[in-house]
Amino acid sequence: MVTQSDDDYFSDLDWLQDVENVMASLSHYKAPSRKLYIVPVIVLLKGNKDGELLMKYSEELEKCVKEISDNENLAQSKTDRELKNWITFNDVRDKIKQLQRTIKKKIVVKNVEDITVEDRKLITHHAILNLYSRICPLRNDFAHVKIIPYGREQTEAEKGTNVLVEESPGCYTLLLRQIFANENRRVGSWMLRKIFLSELYKDDTTLQKRKAVAASMGHSAEIAERVYRRV
Repeated sequence: MVTQSDDDYFSDLDWLQDVENVMASLSHYKAPSRKLYIVPVIVLLKGNKDGELLMKYSEELEKCVKEISDNENLAQSKTDRELKNWITFNDVRDKIKQLQRTIKKKIVVKNVEDITVEDRKLITHHAILNLYSRICPLRNDFAHVKIIPYGREQTEAEKGTNVLVEESPGCYTLLLRQIFANENRRVGSWMLRKIFLSELYKDDTTLQKRKAVAASMGHSAEIAERVYRRV
């Protein structure tokens, strides 16, 4: 896969000409993830008006769409991986309450200068889990923040944006999947979106509400029903 550093941007798109190599670099991804990579490539090529290359990537996109359709879970049953990691919406609420109790009992009573990296991690976990349960959960939107390396001061521009400051060497990784690690569950944003919608659809939810929730989550009501809901 072609990679680049922050200071080394692509000067051209000639590497896209080697479709076979590009697709080989994406082969370890599942069809939905490959589709997410191919779509922006097609958008770029439409702008460049390269008809032959556009056709090749469009064919690759069709293959992904067909694979997704062939593997569609019409029964809406949980996969083996989902069964292994599934938690209920009540489990999510209980974890929030647990984190809140810990924060109130052990962190709120501290002076600001005494708050440790682990304390900050608990506070962040509490905030993230609320963001993925009390409002319609987005995808991994909260993960894409700039990291300020340890020892470097924030610029004025950075102070006005969402950043993740490395408090000490190596102590800045705040993954959503860490929150339920003690329960031996790998629960990320994708899983929480499924849990949220599965809970919502347990009741006789109106189509109007389903469409409103779907719009907030960045997909259609049909996708919510076919891709996210589990019974």
